[in-house]
Amino acid sequence: MRFFRFKIAVIGAWLLAGCSHTPLELALELAGDNRQELIAAMESVRGDSLKEVAMERLIVASVNYHSYRSPGLDSLKRRFVKERMAGEELRGWKMTDLYGVPEARDIERLKAEMLVENVNLAVDTWRSRPWAKHYTLDEFCQYVLPYRIADEPLENWRGDCLKAYSAAYDSLCSDVDDPVEAARLMLTHLRGKKVRTLPELSYPHLGATYLLENRLGYCRDHCDLALYVLRALGIPAATDFYRESPSYNSRHFWTAVIDTLHHVKEFNLGEKPATWDNPEQRKKGKVFRIAFSPYSDTEAAEDADPFFRNPLYRDASQEYGYDRSITVDAKNGERQMYLSVFNGREFKAIAMAPVKGGKATFGCLEDSVLYFPTRYNPDTRSQEPAGYPALTCGGNRTFAPEATGLDSVEITRKYPYRKSKLFLQITVGTRIEFMDRNGRRVHTWCVDDTPSINIFRIDLPAGKRACKVRITSNPRKRLEIGELWADDMTARKLPESARAFLSDGTGETDITATVTDGSWESCHVSAKNSAYAVVEFPEPVSRLYFVPRTDDNYIHPGDSYELFYHDGAEGWKSLGRREATESRLEYAVPRNAVLWLRNHTRGKEERPFTLKEGKQMWW
Repeated sequence: MRFFRFKIAVIGAWLLAGCSHTPLELALELAGDNRQELIAAMESVRGDSLKEVAMERLIVASVNYHSYRSPGLDSLKRRFVKERMAGEELRGWKMTDLYGVPEARDIERLKAEMLVENVNLAVDTWRSRPWAKHYTLDEFCQYVLPYRIADEPLENWRGDCLKAYSAAYDSLCSDVDDPVEAARLMLTHLRGKKVRTLPELSYPHLGATYLLENRLGYCRDHCDLALYVLRALGIPAATDFYRESPSYNSRHFWTAVIDTLHHVKEFNLGEKPATWDNPEQRKKGKVFRIAFSPYSDTEAAEDADPFFRNPLYRDASQEYGYDRSITVDAKNGERQMYLSVFNGREFKAIAMAPVKGGKATFGCLEDSVLYFPTRYNPDTRSQEPAGYPALTCGGNRTFAPEATGLDSVEITRKYPYRKSKLFLQITVGTRIEFMDRNGRRVHTWCVDDTPSINIFRIDLPAGKRACKVRITSNPRKRLEIGELWADDMTARKLPESARAFLSDGTGETDITATVTDGSWESCHVSAKNSAYAVVEFPEPVSRLYFVPRTDDNYIHPGDSYELFYHDGAEGWKSLGRREATESRLEYAVPRNAVLWLRNHTRGKEERPFTLKEGKQMWW
């Protein structure tokens, strides 16, 4: 996550140890010509002890923040409110600089009016909440008081949020004395106005005014929208995240509401109904919380992974009940070691620990997660292997490949199933009928159980050939077709004059282009259940290949693959590169090894896996 392009200016004891200046005095010095505005803001709340402290906290924290001036981002905001973007347009936006030029730090441009309004509204609303007495001053300052979230435009948003949502709060929460229940009610109300999910791009935070009006973005933007509303209403909340998932290739952000016992309850505004008792099921490995002001006066070493040098990230894993630990050896004089996850291209560190006595011990780890010991190389700015991967389970399990003995295995995928298995389940009940030139049925084939691979190969009985195929969905399900071709596995396309049509009660649609484009990711889905497709061939065929809706991570016949195993500090070692001739690959692999299958022809989604009774177990 990128908040700043310049080094965070952390002030106070952590910056000038032993200096007689207070953090507030240092902030006022950094304000330059804006100093009088800040002094005027402090004078405006004089006499109210909580508001005085709150104002000082905001001024001190403002040294860490700034906005961006970006024509690219302005264009993206206008584009976001239109229809969903994809394909070449999305790739173009990914290549666009959406950050532009940093504006002056907040300490140099904050106006007294904005600070005073934020403090007055935050404190007055907080004092009216029945749960306020259960929280510390620090919790109020971190989870309710902040005047901004990160690098969004500087705005007077708190009053707008109160104007927009106070009536709903009074109606829904008048008798509620639990902040978690109040959060659930208000986020459910917010979801009722529809929250759009958009592709993740790299851009500054969008800002309160834009999000309140449009309610869109990816998970981080959903969290921002939730924070503006919850904090304005005096409900303590923060954004928690994992840097890299230990089970699939992505990061994720969610809203963390802090209850009166100082426990966290997680909400996903854009993904599910607002309820905390159905927590996020994806593995996290380690959880971090984004602070408004630094939690600690300690800084990581200059040669540490930059992620861990950001003082606004706090390890919140313990609050999620993570209690596993791993100890690794440091053999090259490292000052700190790391635990990483591997995303198919690189190691991403999600935990750091100091080395003491030649060992580093990592605590508060999630159960049933595979962690790779790594060291950070500041020259290449990357994590490098430093030991054998370990799985947190019971007494932990280390995957060190056995020196003798190889097992023959069959590999069908390079990435966890996720939704692809659901797509295959939809095919159960599908019926495929083959007819000759005269329309007589010569063969019928049905999907009776969930398949294990995504390519159906259907051979007609000896001596039988067909010129027409009808594919009918399960009466209770829609028909989803990805690709179709006949006879030759490597050709992977229909004859040039073949045609495919789909009928679902809304009319007949020519789907030839979609089911012959060579892409498993494109597909045609019928508008209604009990649909059928008809394929007409110019010449009789004896075999049909049918790919239902699926992802792109099964074995592609014709693609070039390479299998690796992890050999501790030696890193990934190749077990050979080969071209796939069917939907499976066979390899001889070391026992007790972590494996990684790379597709050199296409795609980016790849994950490490182990084998259990011949089946791929994904990490």
